[in-house]
Amino acid sequence: MSAGSTEGAEVPATRTATGNLVVLTVPEAAELLKISRWSVYQLIRSRRLVTVTIGRRRLVPMAELTELLSRLVEEAA
Repeated sequence: MSAGSTEGAEVPATRTATGNLVVLTVPEAAELLKISRWSVYQLIRSRRLVTVTIGRRRLVPMAELTELLSRLVEEAA
């Protein structure tokens, strides 16, 4: 690998100018929610969690994660 190559390097999560996360990877979303990656993929398959795909990367927008949590709170009430 050349000195300027980023192949295989960990890409930091995208943040806004204020430092807030814009998107998360599936493992990051799972860690944030304290659930397994499998559970996150189940939410995606059941269309309860909307994601975006860029190339081969599936990313979870924070806005969608917040919306999912809001819906879950409403369902629990």
